Amino acid sequence: MLDTILKLNLLKELGLEQAPPEAQGKLLLQMSDLVEKRFLLTLLSQLEEKDKQELDQLLAQNASVENWLRTKLPDFDLLLAEVIGNFKQEMLDLNTAVTQKV
Repeated sequence: MLDTILKLNLLKELGLEQAPPEAQGKLLLQMSDLVEKRFLLTLLSQLEEKDKQELDQLLAQNASVENWLRTKLPDFDLLLAEVIGNFKQEMLDLNTAVTQKV
């Protein structure tokens, strides 16, 4: 199920593939930003307090944290896939709800 959702082209599924490219780009940027924030919250919820402090130090140094996070959270890729999949499913559900009311 998750694999199927991850493969979906969300713009196409929402009926937005004919929207102007600049509108598509703006929407994709907004959706990406939201997914990124959700993913960061998910990651933070998985870290121990000492790891959160270490992460803060790395961020303060403008260090790249992806590899560090991957060592602390071996299921990093699965967490990311779940956040993306959940977001896509929410958008599809919302689209269905809206179109049924119209």
